[in-house]
Amino acid sequence: MKTFLVTLLFLICTLHLIGQESLQISPERSGLHGRGFNGGKRYWISPASVRSDFWDMFKPGTAWDTLLSRIHVFSIHVNALTERTDTTLLLSAVRKLKDARVLVNYECGGLRPFSGCDSLAGERHAQGELVQLLRWYSRGGPIDFITMDSPINTMIAGGDPNGTCNWSVQRAANEMVDYMKEIRRVLPAVRFALVEPIPWYRVGSLPNYPGNNYGDLLMTLDTVLAVVSSRGETLEIFHSDSPYEYSDDPPTQGWKKIKAVEEFLHSKGLRHGRIHNSQLGGFQSDQMFYERTLASWYRYKDTGGDPDEIEVWSWYDHPSRNVPESQPYTFTYACKQFFEEIERAAARVPAKLEPPNGKVYHGVGQSNRWVNEYIAGLADSTIHPVVYNFYYDIPGTRGDKFEQLRQALTAERDIGRIPHLSIAFTDGRVWTDSIIATGNRYDYIIDSIAAACKEYGRRIFIRPGFEFNGSWNPYHPYLYPLAFRKIVDRFRAFGAADSAAFLWCYYPSAPNDFDSIDTRGARWYPGDSYVDWFSLDLFYVRDFHPDSAGYRRGQLSTKGKSERFLALAREKGKPVFLSELSAAGTFVTTDFNDGMNDWNLWFVPFWRFLDEHPEVKGFNYINWDWTQFGQWKEWGDARIEVNPFIRMKYAEELRKPRFIHLRGAKTTGIESSVVPPSAFKLFQNYPNPFNGSTTIGFEVATAGSVRLIVFDVLGRKVATLLDEEWSPGRHLVSFDADGLPSGIYFYRMTVSNQAQRRAMVLIR
Repeated sequence: MKTFLVTLLFLICTLHLIGQESLQISPERSGLHGRGFNGGKRYWISPASVRSDFWDMFKPGTAWDTLLSRIHVFSIHVNALTERTDTTLLLSAVRKLKDARVLVNYECGGLRPFSGCDSLAGERHAQGELVQLLRWYSRGGPIDFITMDSPINTMIAGGDPNGTCNWSVQRAANEMVDYMKEIRRVLPAVRFALVEPIPWYRVGSLPNYPGNNYGDLLMTLDTVLAVVSSRGETLEIFHSDSPYEYSDDPPTQGWKKIKAVEEFLHSKGLRHGRIHNSQLGGFQSDQMFYERTLASWYRYKDTGGDPDEIEVWSWYDHPSRNVPESQPYTFTYACKQFFEEIERAAARVPAKLEPPNGKVYHGVGQSNRWVNEYIAGLADSTIHPVVYNFYYDIPGTRGDKFEQLRQALTAERDIGRIPHLSIAFTDGRVWTDSIIATGNRYDYIIDSIAAACKEYGRRIFIRPGFEFNGSWNPYHPYLYPLAFRKIVDRFRAFGAADSAAFLWCYYPSAPNDFDSIDTRGARWYPGDSYVDWFSLDLFYVRDFHPDSAGYRRGQLSTKGKSERFLALAREKGKPVFLSELSAAGTFVTTDFNDGMNDWNLWFVPFWRFLDEHPEVKGFNYINWDWTQFGQWKEWGDARIEVNPFIRMKYAEELRKPRFIHLRGAKTTGIESSVVPPSAFKLFQNYPNPFNGSTTIGFEVATAGSVRLIVFDVLGRKVATLLDEEWSPGRHLVSFDADGLPSGIYFYRMTVSNQAQRRAMVLIR
């Protein structure tokens, strides 16, 4: 009772100093008064409110009304309310949010060690934050939610190393409830939410992140909810705090953890709030923050996640500006685009041949010889490419080639791949887009191609007049789109368009006026009803590197051009195919260390680019030795199979579940026979890569002869680790690579004339 009287006196004095209204709760501030809430999904935004420019969002004339009309909840950090906060801007913020009928959340500590580690910690923390909250509330500002920021993580044993009181989970939960009750004495209608960092917890069978380790999150939440309920309080929302980089880092298994938490929350009747942002983008650039925040939505959606509260929060240096919403890549711009993209994705009808979200076609091109070497180099029939890119010309350089086209399509049908037919408008001397567009001289060729595709009768990608903006293809503005449309129309007339997807292909090293329109119409774009997919050709790493600048010396860079094109694809709801993709400029060699450098230089950024651009749903890797062609000699040798390190890492990447490969591909004769899982299992060595020694595990179902041999990349035996009888069960064997050079090695186990093989990397 004494504590309550002291607290009440303290708050009355605070209100007197502020000189504003009483503590009575008005009807309009007594709950969820926001626009259009019926228990469905809500959009939240939380700018970096402790930055000096935060309140500037509420200056007269600031341009973010479109976003404001879309969101349901605006979140503010309690520390943004200081004695120095401009009163005029504070009142402006209250009016603006109330007029827009937007709910207000305050992110508070809930518990922090600086409030002490005794039995009054919760009350003291609430009293300190109420002083700040009343600066808003006493001026008429509604407080619909209070989100308590990591009170459990911060205070329990094994939690945040920067400030733990070493409490048990139950003790921390009780102190958190003390905080809630103290807040509710002043704000009786407020609703409470909890936010905790996901990756550091173990969730069920999903392991901890290698950083903090403080137990199973579901067990922790179960204890917290039991304490809250037993003391007559309620948590309405749990926000999962997991920036893109933590969620996407394989050791954390972040996406799966968040999905497991969501299922748990729904089983308990709680709403799940998913916070979307990027720590790396937040530290590096406005654009990276936006791209990775959007990628975060798609990556979580691909796991089956379906949060109730869809949120964009930033507590970073980037985005460096909050407004205006029309300027890339301010915070309000990023949020506006984020929510619009979600709505477009929900309403959009998938394009022809478009795979499910999160899936990417694995394709290849464009020489039979090097495609076969590519497939042989992968040495794994489970990752055989499902798309094959090849070419045709109108009218062509050697007369009519209809029989060759039919043979090529027949070959792809026999293999089972999807053809990717790229059609150039040329006779080898001049470009024919104007002739196709305005006359009928080559209509018979178009009709013959359409007839061959109809006879083929299966899925096919058609890329008319690819790289329309390249100087090497001096097509004509306004006429090129007419030629594109004529091809689609004649396919439709022949009944050959139903199974065909038409791709509009851009090259970023050429001009960027792909979306320009004037009184004569679109210079290059054939139209939404004619284009099924956007297509982008990427070669040099500068064209797509996630860390590359969009502008150089005031000019749009090739990376900037790529991003502009991809942004248009997202705006129009079109999937993107990387029709030609090749590691230009890497000059792949057989040297192991050189392969590691090339991998880090070109391939690692490319996989990151795919992660951050979920609209990209297919690629054709052009497996060529460019040095054999004079005009491309400086592009180097880009063949995957040349370098053992690249070959191994590339195959590992393709084994990830997002890639679509040819089902039931015939074996190449290179890979080892695979024994049924019930007979024995050969596990990946650990650690891998390794320096000096490593451990290999295996499991056999029945007693028998086991042989385990290590080979180098040339197939020479370097060690026999086992050649004897072994009993059923799991076993471990050590391999000491003393005296062996760095490189890729293979270990092969044979049990009862059946074998399995795995690769390992030795790095000195």
